[in-house]
Amino acid sequence: MIPSGAPASVDQTLLVLRIIIGALTAGLLLFTVLVVFLVGSGTMLTSPAGADAFLIALAALAAGVAVAYPIVRRMQIGALARRLRGDSSEEALPGLLESYRTLTISGAAMVEGPGLFAGTIYLLTGQRAVLVAAAAAVALLAAQWPTEEKFQRFTERVRGAAPA
Repeated sequence: MIPSGAPASVDQTLLVLRIIIGALTAGLLLFTVLVVFLVGSGTMLTSPAGADAFLIALAALAAGVAVAYPIVRRMQIGALARRLRGDSSEEALPGLLESYRTLTISGAAMVEGPGLFAGTIYLLTGQRAVLVAAAAAVALLAAQWPTEEKFQRFTERVRGAAPA
């Protein structure tokens, strides 16, 4: 549970995370729109040469992230749960906020990377199929928008009230 005297630090953490997630999402979206404009207007000349290798690399990167993030998240939650065992809510809050911040930012970075790579592949090759990956990355970033409810669920997972 979030201690009653803690809203200021929780609110501050959520605000900072919202700024970061918002900036990452806007940056990826604007990059993708710019790339689509450049390729569509003929400003950038593309070549399908090497497109297959790029698509394989993108698939490998996306799959690697999809596998790695849940493992990292479970490990982080488990380590935090062991470290905070027996702490009161007030004592645990700084560690909970730090871990929530770390997991939110690292999760967003793991989504942004494949999204930027997809946009770059489109810029180089003109392969429209990769725009699906860029759009999915934008949607996944937006879905990571930090809320008090998500922080509360994270806290419950750490405390063992819900499965990780």
